[in-house]
Amino acid sequence: MKAVLWIIDDDEDELFLLQKNLLRLKPALKIVGFSNSELALDAWKDAFQQGSLPHLVYSDLNMLPLNGIELFQAMEALVPASCSTRMILASGLLPSDWSTRVQSLRLLTATIHKPNQYCELAQLLISWMQV
Repeated sequence: MKAVLWIIDDDEDELFLLQKNLLRLKPALKIVGFSNSELALDAWKDAFQQGSLPHLVYSDLNMLPLNGIELFQAMEALVPASCSTRMILASGLLPSDWSTRVQSLRLLTATIHKPNQYCELAQLLISWMQV
């Protein structure tokens, strides 16, 4: 089965650049990008019903209409505790400024400060994919 990564970021330039770097490092990776958190939540509901949740979900913290924390809370509420999807939450803010707000998220693998280089971020995400 092909590894699937979802990227959720309302900055379409960041989506494009991160996808480009990920595919350069791992061409077989299936990447689904969302520039809107509500669209991602709708897709999550559909994927859960179809039994095709992604291996990893990477989301920006600062988005509208749902921020990354609200999005992950809504996603977690829809799946059983046995769900194996891993979630990464990132922001330009230091995680120490907001990481206490996410301690109850059971699927959260990491909170990170966005690296300056997309290649570095791509390498981190691939390492969390375990593929």
